[in-house]
Amino acid sequence: MTQIKIYEGTSSCATGQMESGLVADLARISMATRTLNQREDVQLVRYDLMQDGSQFICDQRVADLIAAKGGAALPITMVDNEIVKQGRYPTTPELTRYCDGTSVTL
Repeated sequence: MTQIKIYEGTSSCATGQMESGLVADLARISMATRTLNQREDVQLVRYDLMQDGSQFICDQRVADLIAAKGGAALPITMVDNEIVKQGRYPTTPELTRYCDGTSVTL
């Protein structure tokens, strides 16, 4: 089973507003989470810094990245316990690649 973990920061900026690109990314990742978790061969888990803070220190690599780069490191994507992307959400083609090339239809 392919396991994908996405460690996310806060979803809004200091003013309480989100950039339109971030809104689109969050919507796409939410849909991908629902779609992929219906499959038997993939599990996608998202961790929110505010709600799941302990998960960010459970993996030393994630903690080290955040210590080195701060919030710019987020989101961090891990696939099968390896960091594969940081600073941006994975694209749909990247999600497809992470799922052994099986098409991800969103």
